Amino acid sequence: MSKIDFSNIEDLYAQPLPVIQKCMEGNWKLLYSTGGIMGETIVDKHDSYMQITSERIIIGNKTNGVIIDSPITWEIVESFIRDPFGDRDAIIISYNIRTGTKSLIYADRLFPRQIKNDILIVWDFKHDGFDYYYAKY
Repeated sequence: MSKIDFSNIEDLYAQPLPVIQKCMEGNWKLLYSTGGIMGETIVDKHDSYMQITSERIIIGNKTNGVIIDSPITWEIVESFIRDPFGDRDAIIISYNIRTGTKSLIYADRLFPRQIKNDILIVWDFKHDGFDYYYAKY
């Protein structure tokens, strides 16, 4: 694993779990997102961020503070989206979104698409999902 350039992996989703975790763990600043039904690009204006450890995900912004703070599960997907860009199994992150009272609103998933020059691209695991572009900080 030491010969891998962890700042540049095109098919991040198809890598072994330790590689994906090493690439995704850390502090990330949202740059912009693209996708959805209209395929629009939205530039972040709220200083949004994401922090990932091997066990937890925190997503927030400077306006609202922490929005998501949840344990995460690293799981292999073997269904339609096994690997939306090929035919291999893919690993995704699952986490829960809760209200302030800690009641479950819904579970969400992030699909690690790629990392290029320390820009992490993750897709929200939906049919009309967005790609989110995060810079490491």
